[in-house]
Amino acid sequence: MLPKDSEFDSGLFTAACIVMTLGFPWVAFALAIWGIPWMWEEALSSYAGWGWGELAILLTGFALYPWCYSTLLFTWAIRGKPNEARAAEQIGGIHLTHCGFLLFWLCFVGSTCYTWWGGMFGIGMEPEGWYWALFIPALMLTALALQGPFWGLFLIFHGTEGARNHTTTEAVTQPLTVVQINCGGGLFSEIWGNKDLSGEPKVSGVDPNIEINWGGGGPPGVGVDQFSIRWSGFLLPRETGSYTLETSNDDGVRLWLDGQLLIDEWYDQVGKHQATAELEAGDVYDFRMEYYENGGQAKAKLRWTKPDGTYEIVPCAVFSPTKPDTPSTIVLQAVKSGEILTDRLNWWD
Repeated sequence: MLPKDSEFDSGLFTAACIVMTLGFPWVAFALAIWGIPWMWEEALSSYAGWGWGELAILLTGFALYPWCYSTLLFTWAIRGKPNEARAAEQIGGIHLTHCGFLLFWLCFVGSTCYTWWGGMFGIGMEPEGWYWALFIPALMLTALALQGPFWGLFLIFHGTEGARNHTTTEAVTQPLTVVQINCGGGLFSEIWGNKDLSGEPKVSGVDPNIEINWGGGGPPGVGVDQFSIRWSGFLLPRETGSYTLETSNDDGVRLWLDGQLLIDEWYDQVGKHQATAELEAGDVYDFRMEYYENGGQAKAKLRWTKPDGTYEIVPCAVFSPTKPDTPSTIVLQAVKSGEILTDRLNWWD
């Protein structure tokens, strides 16, 4: 399934088509000049040809690189290019998979490990009991042989947490709070030096959630009065049911969910306002909240009452400033030396 907000990248698509087209004569050259089919025939005809198998895998990988890259570019063009760390992992995964098959052939075929399993279980040969003495070595060699292909494919299709969550940033409205970004983390924040969010914002970044109380102060670099903030991103509820969203604000506030204006209290005030929404677990909802401060105290908080009755500040765990890879996300928080450290873990559905 494609992300709802994915944008087709015509430049990447064109590059993918060019690389794919160049791959055809390159493969033809490899087949005709390098004699790859003959190498495979020698490699598969007898154990004596296992060395030809190593060379066949090496050259086959070189021949297929253009098509591997074009497939990657097609994917990025349609689904969106990942961050630099994930892109590097996917490219590295292609090469690691290639090297992994070389290791697999060496460990599984070159060591005759495949015959050990055949002798134990009668695969392609008559079973012989003494082969069971090689069970542990066979198990270890097989595990080693599979490491390269496994981790190569892992990097291509999943990747490491550090690459998916490779960026940290200090929260805009919450001093000493560090947000770990996973294709986001929290909400995108923009701050203007006026009450009506006009012109270019003076400050922008990411906040873990909406929980500010500056008293008579204000955000750094903007001032103590006459400013406005917009938080935007996506809401990912974990439970299905009726939610009551509640703003606590001084002064004006507006809140949209999936394009629907739920709270519209855009005037000087000190108050709380509520709105009810029916949400589905696993769905992704567009979220936006705007706030302005005219003078005096400055406060903006967003709480909710969940279907199970829990009343709390809407946590970072259910927000993302950009469309996340998957709603299956957990946020861990810890306090160290006065800082709130926020981390985010993902896994695939």
